[in-house]
Amino acid sequence: MSWRKTAGTAVLVGLATVSAIWPAAAQATRPAMQAAVSFPGTSGQSGARGYWFYQSPPVNTHHIQPAPRPRAVTAAPARKRACRHTATWTARCGFLTPHSFAFQTKERDALLHRMVIHPNNQKAVKAVQRYTRWVVDQAITATRVWQYNTVQDPSLSGTATAPISTYGLRLAFSTHSLNKAAAWQAIRRFGGVLILFTKADCPYCQGEVPPMQGFERDTGLTIWQASLKGPCDKAFARHCVSAARSLLPAHLLHVSIVPTLFLYLPKNVWIRVYAGLTTTETAEDNLYNFFVAWREAALHKLKTSGAAPAMDFNPRHRPNPEQMRAFLQKQLPRQTGTTSSHN
Repeated sequence: MSWRKTAGTAVLVGLATVSAIWPAAAQATRPAMQAAVSFPGTSGQSGARGYWFYQSPPVNTHHIQPAPRPRAVTAAPARKRACRHTATWTARCGFLTPHSFAFQTKERDALLHRMVIHPNNQKAVKAVQRYTRWVVDQAITATRVWQYNTVQDPSLSGTATAPISTYGLRLAFSTHSLNKAAAWQAIRRFGGVLILFTKADCPYCQGEVPPMQGFERDTGLTIWQASLKGPCDKAFARHCVSAARSLLPAHLLHVSIVPTLFLYLPKNVWIRVYAGLTTTETAEDNLYNFFVAWREAALHKLKTSGAAPAMDFNPRHRPNPEQMRAFLQKQLPRQTGTTSSHN
């Protein structure tokens, strides 16, 4: 048993040595670790004290205010910054009010392209709606400025000499009728006649006979029927051109639809008045407008366009209603060549 006594003596000596050294080492390395702490329920009474090693002593958190959190600095994302500039804008940015026509064109095409490719994308459709609303607002603004400018400067209005309102047309009707009568008189003075190309087996040509009879009666102009097939109608028996003599002129004038009415003036001037079934009013209006345009071009010696006679439909060159009759009575300059029309 001597070895057991020896081992026990060594253990006791080791424990005594550790007990003597450990508190001193702990106090040398961490002198702040020693603290008097009140255990729960002791109310800080003496006797409930001890040593705390390898950790901070308990802290009473009831008297410590939490440190304020730093405010987060919110910066605009890079995408939002890019959408504010026209150079970096894309269709995904949505609508951006354009300040140049070039960017407006770019934005229009990009937004429409995205909506067409992704029609179920609500943002893509809404962007196009916003763009359309902007365009409409711009158009409304321009229209109001247009109206204001027209009132302030009547020379900007094309209806000043050619009224289009019902009231204006009613007032101008009598003058217009007198001018039409002067035009028919001028056509007769130039030796002009009307040529109506038809076919005997064409039901539309037969239906055009009554309007043409009224047209001949209203204008006082002679209408010749040029039948391309079969005999002429009885209403034009006195002024009939047979198919044998009508086919070549019809071919040269490119008559592909019947009935077709031409105004013929000496010096080989052919002006197509209408093609197909039409009314008397339309035939009269076309004849009047085309004849006035031809006279205007002839007085200004405008060059012809191909085989067609020169026409001047510019409203700035057309005389006003009060001057039209004097204009129609003017003597035309001598024709230098022959012209024909197949338009």
